[in-house]
Amino acid sequence: PDDCELSGNDCNSNGTPDDCDISAGTSDDDNSNGIPDECEVLGTPYCVGAVNSTGLGASMQAFGSSVVADNDFSLRTEQLPATVFGLHFYGPNQVQIAFGDGFRCVGGATQRVQPATQADPTGVMDRAVNLTVPALSNIVPTSTWNFQLWYRDPMGPGGSGFNLSNGVEVTFQ
Repeated sequence: PDDCELSGNDCNSNGTPDDCDISAGTSDDDNSNGIPDECEVLGTPYCVGAVNSTGLGASMQAFGSSVVADNDFSLRTEQLPATVFGLHFYGPNQVQIAFGDGFRCVGGATQRVQPATQADPTGVMDRAVNLTVPALSNIVPTSTWNFQLWYRDPMGPGGSGFNLSNGVEVTFQ
């Protein structure tokens, strides 16, 4: 095949191999490891996403760049019930407090990441986080924040109608 025909990894599923995305400049690779920045897992997961109506706990990860000026930060949550709505939020502290059918993992002065987002039919929810909006102006270089997803789960095992993902801690640059 030609160098940039699909024959290698394509982490962002755009039909172009990762190394070709990087060489063409359509994907950044700030740390020069051969993986497009939008595909790199950021931060440190903590706390627990309790079992929901799928029989699994919702698992959230952060992707993209932790460089605030890049404005290329996103959250992906998997193992959600199909098409449920959820609201991402963040705060300065880590906690583990029973809440609904799960655990609130983020504490302190929490902020919502608006608007609410809907999971796809496979139970995956992707959320690009626009770091330039005034509501997120406290996310600045050298700050550390904890993120979590609160989501509806009407058929959840605990009967509260909602649950939460695990938490993810990210230090921004």
